[in-house]
Amino acid sequence: IRLKRHLPLVFRAMLMLSSRRQVDAFVENAAWHDAAPLSALLTDGAHLHTLTAPDERTLDAACDALRRGEMYDLTWLNEGCGTYDTARQFAWLRHTAAEVVLCVANFSPDGVNIKVNIGQHAFDAVGLVPRSAVEAADLMTGAKRIVTLSPDKPLEVYVGGQDVLFLKLR
Repeated sequence: IRLKRHLPLVFRAMLMLSSRRQVDAFVENAAWHDAAPLSALLTDGAHLHTLTAPDERTLDAACDALRRGEMYDLTWLNEGCGTYDTARQFAWLRHTAAEVVLCVANFSPDGVNIKVNIGQHAFDAVGLVPRSAVEAADLMTGAKRIVTLSPDKPLEVYVGGQDVLFLKLR
């Protein structure tokens, strides 16, 4: 009798990018060479990201929902919607009992206004209050604005080309 033991394979690639300019150059270089991500070749696209900071103070400035929160994928609520291109944009919520952050990544080289649907199921799952006005804070810029959250009406946000928005809702 032969037993085969299947161990999960772990591939790790350190990109060592520390500025938006370096990320832009990396993406441009990959596109120029028509390079496919390793995750597309080896794991059907499944992958993890590890973010680090140069010091503890910078890391402490990140909110708890981004560091330890659970994820709620919003793609299924936005497929087929006019301004949300599932091939170029990805939206999700990161949440803890105390915090909720809307995350929207734009993989297109062009900036876009995106209408993101956050349905009733998402409100229930992360504990958002429907039809409430909240002061939302952009975690990248510190800019604040009042937004009305509704499971019936999409939230419109702008995300720059090859950029991400982290909008703290609670």
